[in-house]
Amino acid sequence: LRNYVKRAWSKDVAKNFDGELDTSELKNMIYSRFIPNAGLLDFIRTLHEKFILGVISNNPKEWFDFFVKTFGWDEIFQVQAVSSYVHIRKPDIKIFQYALDQAKVRPEESIYIDDRSDMLQGAISLGMNVIVYENVGQFRKGLENFIIKHNN
Repeated sequence: LRNYVKRAWSKDVAKNFDGELDTSELKNMIYSRFIPNAGLLDFIRTLHEKFILGVISNNPKEWFDFFVKTFGWDEIFQVQAVSSYVHIRKPDIKIFQYALDQAKVRPEESIYIDDRSDMLQGAISLGMNVIVYENVGQFRKGLENFIIKHNN
């Protein structure tokens, strides 16, 4: 079924390319649309020495691998809970538990950040702290508040 859907999708997309679909051209077109949030990545890089950083992602393997290679995510994130590798998707509680196990931390010692509030429930259910990302300044302030709260 997966191959059938893939072929059917490819045929639909090919119609928009005059019946010719060069998959490498399509792949390059998709990847060229990924524009990193440089300010966020720069800030996250400053946290690397002080914290265990992880990424929990529902991206396909190919996209995630592209991010790792292109944007140096393997140098930033010690923990990588990627649904296409672990076969669990956000907001399922199991993917958050997987990330906590990899980081060897308790839920209350962690912060989960996402720009989508519909992805938070699994983290909240485990007792993780959460921040809904809006911008770098707001994220920085939320992190500072977490640090102050847990250093007292």
